[in-house]
Amino acid sequence: MAALRVLISGAGIAGPSIAFWLSKLGHSCTIFERHQKLRTYGQQIDIRGHGITVVDRMGLKGEIMKHNVDEEGFQLVNVKGERKLLLGRMEAGDDKSKAFTSEIEIMRSDLNEILYNATKERSVYRFGTTVVDYENQPDGVLVTLSDGTAEKFDLVIAADGSNSRIRKMMLKRGERIKDNSRTLGFFVAYFRLPKTPEDGNLATGCMVPKRRFMMTRWHTEEQGQGYLMTRASGGVLKTALSKDVRAQKEAFAQVYDGAGWQANRLIAAMHEAEDFYAEEIVQRRTNIWHSGRVVLLGDAAFAPGLVTGMGTSLAVVGAYVLAGEIGRHGGDVAAGLEGFEKTMRPFVQQAQIPSVAAWRLMWPNSALGVRMLHFMIKAAMRLKVPALMERFQSESKWTLPRYEELLGGNVRG
Repeated sequence: MAALRVLISGAGIAGPSIAFWLSKLGHSCTIFERHQKLRTYGQQIDIRGHGITVVDRMGLKGEIMKHNVDEEGFQLVNVKGERKLLLGRMEAGDDKSKAFTSEIEIMRSDLNEILYNATKERSVYRFGTTVVDYENQPDGVLVTLSDGTAEKFDLVIAADGSNSRIRKMMLKRGERIKDNSRTLGFFVAYFRLPKTPEDGNLATGCMVPKRRFMMTRWHTEEQGQGYLMTRASGGVLKTALSKDVRAQKEAFAQVYDGAGWQANRLIAAMHEAEDFYAEEIVQRRTNIWHSGRVVLLGDAAFAPGLVTGMGTSLAVVGAYVLAGEIGRHGGDVAAGLEGFEKTMRPFVQQAQIPSVAAWRLMWPNSALGVRMLHFMIKAAMRLKVPALMERFQSESKWTLPRYEELLGGNVRG
């Protein structure tokens, strides 16, 4: 097939993943990233199910496992710190488990670096540069860049995150794409948290009245992550998200004032954190993912929302499928994009369904409601409800394709 000239917007997870596969097919990939350098921050993420198979097929699972976070599992405690539930780590290869801690738990910055190192020799990275406009033409896409230059590409892949600028351009143009995104009613703040000898290696969560949840996770002997998640005070937090970081921190501190458990510790760490980030959880849904020769990928196309735990897996699987369909259709961009839509959408639809309705119900407003929630969760675990639900809403309903064009005779998994 003739080599394609491909622009990829975003050097997170999906962008370098698609560059890995397309460059393997002989295509020329340039990755544009708005930050001045590779990002070295971010929270703990996991890779599950088909995502593990894909990174294994990339030959990167071994390197990823070297950076695996030593998290023993998850415990749910009450406001006094008393344990109410303990979930162990997922066993290796048990991709059907709904354990909180996956077989692969890694810091986002570590995965970013692994993917960068795996692609930097075969792809070009241009940091500090973004796409500001594009024009679909019969034989390619004319792109205007933030440095004032214009270049033409055979294919443009928007892997620029849930708040994708390119997706917004597509919507603004009134093209066939329609935005069906939905907010899930959650606001989350993430930040680094100094570790103490008493913290151990368990992720720990605490639900408190007024629909508030706190969690700590630990990725080194010195550092961990704090999470504040709430369904309360939506108006206050939504307004704060349009303001500066200081205003956002003050809003979360106000919401969690007097919450109990480790709220004071988390609020203090949040105020000191330089990597603080807050967002409203949104599930990205559009009727199509491409228009002409411009296609959305990863969170830009189908961010599932924090509650599903599938964001990273969808990104790496989506990159594999997109590259595979382009390869299967001999570099025919139009046919490859149609194949991507047809093949990937059922998996995305399955990944976006689980847990959302249940999560919306699991946010009690009173202390009695919290105690009832603890009881219901323990009862559900005894009755093996998660395993039963797995049979009806699992990603296992979807079969990961084998693309010999990408894998040749070296098919893993």
